[in-house]
Amino acid sequence: MGTTYYIDPARSILQSYEAEAEKEVGRAKLRALRVPTIART
Repeated sequence: MGTTYYIDPARSILQSYEAEAEKEVGRAKLRALRVPTIART
């Protein structure tokens, strides 16, 4: 079947989750995600 029918909806779902997470960070309900780097270890 390939990705023809589900790749765009999947991207949309992820964008919605990311937008909601950003709102929650702005409201101080969540902490911003910190991705560890070599410099921080």
